[in-house]
Amino acid sequence: MIVSHSHRFIWVKAVKVAGTSIQKALMSFLEPGDVATTDMSRHLGADEVKACVSDEEWDEYTKIVSIRSPWDVLVSLYHFAHEVQRFNTEGFNAPACFDDFLWWHLSSNWNNKEFWMLDGGFWADVHIRFEHLELDFSDLMSKLNFQSTELERIDSPYDKGIPRQPRSHYSHYYSRWGKDYVAEFFQDEIEKFGYSFDHPFDVGGNWNWIR
Repeated sequence: MIVSHSHRFIWVKAVKVAGTSIQKALMSFLEPGDVATTDMSRHLGADEVKACVSDEEWDEYTKIVSIRSPWDVLVSLYHFAHEVQRFNTEGFNAPACFDDFLWWHLSSNWNNKEFWMLDGGFWADVHIRFEHLELDFSDLMSKLNFQSTELERIDSPYDKGIPRQPRSHYSHYYSRWGKDYVAEFFQDEIEKFGYSFDHPFDVGGNWNWIR
């Protein structure tokens, strides 16, 4: 989370959308009086961030969040959950079967809906599309009147020292049930941002290291 009073923007950090890289870049422009979570692994939902500012600030500041195809981001979360489990830091057991993982994860109260939506609607003024990360981040820099800066690759703390291996396109993980389950769960996001299932999104090559 970032609340910049000096530059009048609010950043909500969703999960597995290059959020740490974006937050680190944005924090380089902060000034005294601005607020940011110092724990880069922490994620606050849109409702929690809204509670940290006044109604006037929420209405008038530029509000920013990153998005990613729900089918793709869930595969990324599946790998991340097993990285965490390997280090036994969270005390949970993520299902090995991907269909079981979908049910386990989406039945919880912790998924990207809490970052992307608020009170049943989309709240952000700017959506940084993971599939067009460099382009959208560059546009954000211009919108905020910041000097152009490149995003830095930041590895997960749970796979430090473990080489990243290219993974299959997300569609290879899904059964028909899983595909339809995600489509129904994230129907609003899929319709708004024009996501479709069998499209191998080009994320610009440089970001293929993000599972």
